[in-house]
Amino acid sequence: MLFKSRYLALITLLNASVLYWPNRGGGGFYLPVNMVLGIWVSLLVVASFIYRNSGLNYSSYSLWLLYGGVMLMILPLLGGDIGEFSAITSRMVGLGLGLAFYFALLQYRFTRAMREWVIRSCLLLALVQAGLGGAQYYLFSVDNFMGYDTLLNRPYGIFQQWNVMASFMATGLALALYCWMPKSGVVLTRWVALAAAMMLVMAPLLLVLIGSRIGLMAAFLVTPLQLWALWQLDRRRCVQAIALISAGVALAWFSQVSNGVARDVMQGSTLSYRLQVWQICLAMIAEKPWFGWGYGQFSTEFIHYAHRLLPDTLESFHMPHPHNEFLFWGVEGGLPGLAALGLIASGVVLLCIRRIRCGYGWAGRLSRSPWLLMVPIALHTQVEFPLYQSALHGIMLILLLRVCDIRSSVFIRRYNVQGLRWGLVGAAMMCLLYLHNGLYASQVITTVEREGLKNIARYQQLIHPHPWQQRQSYGEHLAGLLTYGQSQQHQVLKDYQHWGESYLRHTPDVNVYINLSVVNRMLGNSLRAEQLRAEARHLYPQERRLIPSG
Repeated sequence: MLFKSRYLALITLLNASVLYWPNRGGGGFYLPVNMVLGIWVSLLVVASFIYRNSGLNYSSYSLWLLYGGVMLMILPLLGGDIGEFSAITSRMVGLGLGLAFYFALLQYRFTRAMREWVIRSCLLLALVQAGLGGAQYYLFSVDNFMGYDTLLNRPYGIFQQWNVMASFMATGLALALYCWMPKSGVVLTRWVALAAAMMLVMAPLLLVLIGSRIGLMAAFLVTPLQLWALWQLDRRRCVQAIALISAGVALAWFSQVSNGVARDVMQGSTLSYRLQVWQICLAMIAEKPWFGWGYGQFSTEFIHYAHRLLPDTLESFHMPHPHNEFLFWGVEGGLPGLAALGLIASGVVLLCIRRIRCGYGWAGRLSRSPWLLMVPIALHTQVEFPLYQSALHGIMLILLLRVCDIRSSVFIRRYNVQGLRWGLVGAAMMCLLYLHNGLYASQVITTVEREGLKNIARYQQLIHPHPWQQRQSYGEHLAGLLTYGQSQQHQVLKDYQHWGESYLRHTPDVNVYINLSVVNRMLGNSLRAEQLRAEARHLYPQERRLIPSG
């Protein structure tokens, strides 16, 4: 079913990946484009299983990935505190869709031609984002529809975060060089050669314009290996590739000199701060190694623990993620979380080792093995959290993993598992409805927020559940406070007090601390008001609104 309509799937994915929806930033399903891509995955899963009457297929290597993913999904059932319901639900939906997507791809036989087609489709995905990034840098005006900052002028494509764009461009560069390499039985058609050539110019151009350390590091790790392999196989193509890459770098340098905005890749957050964060995470894992600090509880537990460990620090340590995937799951899930991630990593390593053995000499192994294409995104997950910020990164990574899991791996025909098949279809349909409802809710909430919460009554039209429930509740209670001066209804204050105390248990927010302190004082709870203010000063030492006057 998938490959009979593969061009339809590709066209819809290309459109979904560049379609901009108004939003207020964030990550996960707070970015509407991620919900659109989640809808695309849901539809593909439904289409893959609904007409399948034969047994379901799996590979021995994929079991590592599937078992690890299932373990991550059941972590909330192992006990301990869990975070806010809508946030947890969104994470479970995202993880479940990723597993279902990979399992759906396993139902199709990837021939050599089909693997090449998938890789070339991934190249096209990267090229489209490169085109959007180039338009942002060279063509966008100050008042543009995406709200792109033309003064800072660091292209981010559809991702709204330039480091995420950079790792995608590094992946695109690796894809272009992979397609550029000669392979027996594979013809380099004109359009593929043109797409690869364009990417060989655009990727280094954007990597230099963005100035992201992780993007440049990934390119510096992968590109020399690919160029060396290409030199062994076809020196003429290697010289052409080097010339195209050099042209992109030269164009970026000329553009920066002309605009006077050359990037210093050493600027930004310091390595010492990141190392300090990682040390705190290791201490948290050591203190609660068995089941961690609770699913969805990283943000609130980390900021409190960091300030208990470093009481005199001037840093706030307010972050949703430690910028390392292993530490994140280690803190939230303890040893079970680390074991689950270890299973996934082991499965990936086994796939890569198997593909390395398929080549002839090192040049052949590098040219034929698509595992190098996964390095930029995999590397990025260890210094930031791109899979939460970009569903497109997740789709790209899963497609490349499936390309590695090829026909020489043993596929075992199983008995007809109708319950599993229809369970996957039903779950995908529920995710489809959840994300479609969330997409509508996101546009309503974004519009109301941009209007200053004046038309808060529109929230009554929204149907629960949806991924933006926490944000909706935040806006409703804040709007009640803003109108309290006119309504003078004490129930509004009591509602905010009850909601705020619950909110701070799983989501630290300096604004809620300040508002809740004021509300408690208005209700006559001066002691609690001062406790909240003191706690906020401790957690946010540089917040000027909390510094005592005089």
